[in-house]
Amino acid sequence: METKQAEHISVRSDTEALRLRRRLRARAQRLGFGLFQQTKLLTAASELARNMLDFASGGDATLSTLREGSRIGLRLVFADKGP
Repeated sequence: METKQAEHISVRSDTEALRLRRRLRARAQRLGFGLFQQTKLLTAASELARNMLDFASGGDATLSTLREGSRIGLRLVFADKGP
């Protein structure tokens, strides 16, 4: 599986969490994800970003595009230094 177009986004405020959502939605749309798939991704990302803000004073998210043959996917990694 080939990983392309990794983007790192700092999430240390509500404004940055919204920026993360906008970037994720744009990438999912660009890759051809349907509305239902986009909604599931955005819901999961919003919850993880909110947890980073509430319990760890923020963290970082990485959005990566995955390609394997004709298949395309997204990998979301959320990291913080909280409990």
